[in-house]
Amino acid sequence: MLGKRFSDRKPWTVPIPGTKNICRLQENMSAAYVDFSDEDMERLTKISNETPVYGGRYAPEMKRMTGR
Repeated sequence: MLGKRFSDRKPWTVPIPGTKNICRLQENMSAAYVDFSDEDMERLTKISNETPVYGGRYAPEMKRMTGR
């Protein structure tokens, strides 16, 4: 839920939850009701910006399928 709410601050991010389980769908939808203060968002943004990302987005087999 944190990821979904954090991504709401980016206008180009559209979360697309996928599930076949109604309980998980309800859990995903409840993220819309989580509210962070401006201070929370500043701290989360700082942590996110300072956290290095390692590795590629796709495994080599999947990357070949993307045409990139």
